[in-house]
Amino acid sequence: MNNNIAMMHYDRDHAQRMDILVYIQPHWPKSRRDYREINLQQGDYAYRFTGHSIDNGYDHYLVGVGTMKLGTGGTIGGYQRTALTRLSGHDSALIIGSWSIDGSFAKHENPYGEHDYSARMTFTEQNPDNLERRQILEGTFSFVPISDKRIWVIATGGRILSSNGEPINEAVSGEAEWIS
Repeated sequence: MNNNIAMMHYDRDHAQRMDILVYIQPHWPKSRRDYREINLQQGDYAYRFTGHSIDNGYDHYLVGVGTMKLGTGGTIGGYQRTALTRLSGHDSALIIGSWSIDGSFAKHENPYGEHDYSARMTFTEQNPDNLERRQILEGTFSFVPISDKRIWVIATGGRILSSNGEPINEAVSGEAEWIS
């Protein structure tokens, strides 16, 4: 199998054509049999994520890091820190958050493949400025293990439990890596 892709690019500034050869190193298991053996491993994972969220008509950029424990019986627990900023407007400011996590995961009920997991997690804001405005969020996610120690993650839905279940409009993806 050839793992190269040839691309052509025209550089307008220098009025010349450049041929680019991209070498691709696949990270997938070497055989179909190896792929079937990949499952979510219980233990502690460090993770990171990025994405966009719409709130009150404004686009926001969201990043975060955290740790989670995938436990017996499909339990999830952990914490994360987030940074959120509005991408437009004169009063944009960086908002830092700390969240506890509680949830569950299982093989997806209607999987697209044998390695399609779903998760439901509740995020509770820690140390908010105003306890009466503490946010409690619920999110759903797809987990796809890409090795026995790494998981790709996307958000598939969410709502603000502390605000009458109002839907969350965001697109977030990330990656988790097993640490112990």
